[in-house]
Amino acid sequence: MKKLITAITAAAMLAAPVFTNAAAIDGEENVKFAEPVFKEFNSNDVSGGVVFNIPDNSELKVKITFASPETQNTLYYETTLNSTEGTLYAFDMEGYDLVLDENEKITDGRIYTITFSAKDTELRIPSSEFAEETFTVPDSDNNGGKKKYEIFSIDFKVEDTEEKYSVETAESTFNGVACEEKRVTFFLDKRAIKGDVNEDGEVDAVDASLVLAEYARISTGGKRTFTERQFIAGDVNEDGEVDSVDASFILAYYAKKSTGGNPTW
Repeated sequence: MKKLITAITAAAMLAAPVFTNAAAIDGEENVKFAEPVFKEFNSNDVSGGVVFNIPDNSELKVKITFASPETQNTLYYETTLNSTEGTLYAFDMEGYDLVLDENEKITDGRIYTITFSAKDTELRIPSSEFAEETFTVPDSDNNGGKKKYEIFSIDFKVEDTEEKYSVETAESTFNGVACEEKRVTFFLDKRAIKGDVNEDGEVDAVDASLVLAEYARISTGGKRTFTERQFIAGDVNEDGEVDSVDASFILAYYAKKSTGGNPTW
């Protein structure tokens, strides 16, 4: 498979700052390559791709789809990256020269759409989803062998702000080719999310079960095991107690959301 060769030096990897300008190296020993879920993927057509540089203690959910003359939303990649397995991940992408008609409709080629969200696994706080990023990869065979890459460098910042993330753009190199590096900083809110007791970014039946277990433990003379954040999240009616009433509210919230509703507290 024609694969991407990382442009981030081993020295930069050891130095730890995430936002480090790239510099070409030989070999791909520091890079892990995601496997496409698209069954008709042809490695011979790979003409570039995207790379994610993630920090320690992090998890990144990535989804890539593409639109073409035949389809509008074909799943290309869908995976979860974990820093315990590596911090550099590459996604090979097939190259097609894009052609649009006068109505901006695709008549040839592909437009890739990239979405991702991150989680600080140490603080156990999920981020918001990064807005959709569109990306095209020209056919390198028709462009003098030139390939196209884009790097996303991820970082976290705990901050009470309405902003979900910030983006800085820098020039970088990858596989000896100049490319754009987008430095995405997710702002994490340490305040508890109401109902999300296990802090996985979802309010569901698992959270209700945890509340009931905590309530039963305390009711029989046991000690509280919830952290302060978990207690605040579990006390959805804000009466200073975590009990079966809160569990019922969480289940009702989950049921409404699961059936397409827009639940509120």
